[in-house]
Amino acid sequence: MTDPQDTNPPLFPASAAEGLLPEQELLRILLRTVGDGVILTDEEGRVAHMNPPAEALTGFPLEKGREMLLCRVFRTTGASAGLIPGAGTVHHTLLINAEGMEIPVEYCLVPFAGGEGREAAQALIFRRSDKQLRLNQAEYMGYHDKLTGLYNRRFLEEEMSRLDTLRNLPLALIMGDVNGLKLMNDVFGHEAGDLLLKAVADSLKQACRNDEIISRQGGDEFVILLPGVDEKNARGIVARIKKILQTKHVRKLEVSVSFGIGVKTSPEENLRDALTAAEDAMYREKLFSAGQAKERALARILELYQGKNEMEGVRVERLYQICGILADAVNFRGKKREFLQQAAFLHDIGKVAIDSAAFIKDGKLGSQDWQNVQRHPEIGYRILSAISGLAGMAEYVLYHHEKWDGSGYPKGLRGSEIPLEARILAIVDSFEAMTSKRPYREALPEEEALRELERHAGTQFDPELVRIFVERWPRGL
Repeated sequence: MTDPQDTNPPLFPASAAEGLLPEQELLRILLRTVGDGVILTDEEGRVAHMNPPAEALTGFPLEKGREMLLCRVFRTTGASAGLIPGAGTVHHTLLINAEGMEIPVEYCLVPFAGGEGREAAQALIFRRSDKQLRLNQAEYMGYHDKLTGLYNRRFLEEEMSRLDTLRNLPLALIMGDVNGLKLMNDVFGHEAGDLLLKAVADSLKQACRNDEIISRQGGDEFVILLPGVDEKNARGIVARIKKILQTKHVRKLEVSVSFGIGVKTSPEENLRDALTAAEDAMYREKLFSAGQAKERALARILELYQGKNEMEGVRVERLYQICGILADAVNFRGKKREFLQQAAFLHDIGKVAIDSAAFIKDGKLGSQDWQNVQRHPEIGYRILSAISGLAGMAEYVLYHHEKWDGSGYPKGLRGSEIPLEARILAIVDSFEAMTSKRPYREALPEEEALRELERHAGTQFDPELVRIFVERWPRGL
């Protein structure tokens, strides 16, 4: 082969390029290339013999392929469709086997004498081409987005130049921007964000024809190029996409996209201006739809959190009661008291993004489960930071698993470094958990739970808050 880095042995010996081959030389070729596919034809170009590798690659058993024309057994596609004669010359192509699969191969045709007055017969020697496969993959990735399989920005740029002709007018562009990708990444992780992008890509493909150019521009933006489509029909396509999106959900949240349309209608107009118009229209829609989509997503997260609480046995009224004792003790009144009690209810909202099984296991958690559990304060912080009116409690939620001696998480704060509200939530969370029945254990008696708080005062909990709580807790409730 001509590739200096190709470590495979030659496809056939150098003598194959010397012209016509006697039968003895052909036999030696066959013996030396038993790992390659070999097809022998007669003078009329019909298959006379195939070795097992040739049967495997073409999908034709010898019994079926014998006497078929070579071009029917060894079918090729693309720019190199059809066999290219030439003694000893190696060619690369895609072989279409009997099942319609495309296989990159390298091959050579070797003519040999067919007898006096007869056309020369041929030997076709071929094998799978890893080099061609790598080239095809590199070409594909050069024009496609790796995550979604859609075309990329480079391909769109080239198609915009190629299709910007009079016969393609009107030429429409639809730009879409995914709503809530950051929230999805923050709450459920980048894997969920990737699923969201794939759901959008699938919806675009489902709504468009095969010949329409759908591209991902990077991040959360998509562009569709529509030759011969006016604004009215482009709006119809957008409506069709939105209808499909209504059926999509990722992590039980809806999938929402803001769209804008730009159309080039005359040769004097610039297609780039149409793309800019689509982008401007998209951002105008996003000013309204993105906020509404975010509110719906956050409302849905709150619903999921409530459902998770019910499954795990969390008693909301109990949380308010326990929190009220400490709120009164530190002179939190009115709205400040209500805010702290609401924080007590929402302190574990980050659990919506974590498998419930990790929170209801009986016994010690494995290292992976424990790592997942430790993520929930940070996830809760990101969720509450995104909700207008609740962002002020996000820091309390973030630090409610910090410990007085500095051995907690996520930052290892100690003592008064931990916000007072977070220290209160730590006691509220622990006492509610100990005194409520859970799927994996029975509830502890209140007196025993109070003793547990005292046992860990000064290590896990603020000792002064524990003293006040134990003194003020109304026994027998």
